[in-house]
Amino acid sequence: MHDLIRQKITHLFNVLDRNGDGHLDRSDFEQLADAYCRAFDVAPGSEAHHALHAQQLAGWELAVAPLDADGDGRVTLDEYLAGTGHLIAQADVFERFVIETARATLLLSDRDGDGSRDLAELTAQLGVHGASAAEAAESFSRLDRDGDGRVRVDELVDNTREYFGSVDPEARGNWILGPAWRRAAARA
Repeated sequence: MHDLIRQKITHLFNVLDRNGDGHLDRSDFEQLADAYCRAFDVAPGSEAHHALHAQQLAGWELAVAPLDADGDGRVTLDEYLAGTGHLIAQADVFERFVIETARATLLLSDRDGDGSRDLAELTAQLGVHGASAAEAAESFSRLDRDGDGRVRVDELVDNTREYFGSVDPEARGNWILGPAWRRAAARA
């Protein structure tokens, strides 16, 4: 696996590891769902609250839990890197993963239901991952490929594809989780 891709996947692992214990498990995705609900002002117990939790737990069950190579109910960084690397190597499976990830991301953050993500929606989502409003604005300017003030699903597909597959440090898709991966890469 190329070093830059390893750095980006490691950053994603750290974003998902909500309690910082060095592994991913179901509770990390429950905590992530709670954080998104707070960021998007989703009322506890509401239909949207239940849907958002179901979406995040489906992410655990379908995309992350299968990477648990030793069956202990947790995914370590090594397991995550190996499993994600295997996924990237399978072009057709990877492409389906990219499209589904982009759609799920849009569904999560499209609070006004217009089928795209605006700066406020991205700012709320990236805030969950520790990005400032200025960092979210910088990310948005890179992710909005056509400059129309909205990030649509086709742009999210391209951005997600680049995040997981591009070795170009200037690729727009590297910014889907904000600029923090650059700081992490600089420390490595």
